[in-house]
This record gives sequence, structure tokens and C-alpha cells, in this order.
Amino acid sequence: MVIELKAGNFVDEDKLDRNETIHFVAFLEEEKYRHVLAMRQADANRYASANIPVLQQAYQSSVIRHLEDIVFTQKAIDKLMQKYNLTARDINGV
Repeated sequence: MVIELKAGNFVDEDKLDRNETIHFVAFLEEEKYRHVLAMRQADANRYASANIPVLQQAYQSSVIRHLEDIVFTQKAIDKLMQKYNLTARDINGV
């Protein structure tokens, strides 16, 4: 399986077949989960650094970036799942 990349090293989703899309969506789900864990850790660190404003602000920025990545990744997942009429069962079977 060869996955073509667009400029910026992004996967060209328009050139994926159904099977490649299933594997790619499974990868995106893992990435989304990784961002959720990192966001939770950054939020815990933000809370723990309440008495150091510069750290609290840095961790808050990290939380926001991870949340934006989660939303972006979920939109990509939804688009691909709809395009190929995929179900969670298709993805979980990978």
C-alpha cells in the first residue's frame, strides 16, 4: 500500500481507496486519543502550577492547541467515514 502525500507531508485523502482509508482512519483515531491524553496532562499541569502564572498560561495554551487538534482530527475522521460509508466496526477490525 502506497499512500501519496500532499505538500506539507499530509496524506492526500482523495487518493486513498476504501481499505487504505480504513487504516488511515484507525491511525487518526490513535492520534486523536494521543491528543486527548496530552491535553489532560497539560490541564493537570496547569492546575498544579496555579501559583506560577507564566506556567499556567503556557499549559493553558497547550490545552487549547491539543483541543484544536482533536477537533481537526475528528472532522477528518467524520469526512472519511461519511465518504466511504464506514462504521466503527470497519475501523475496529483493523
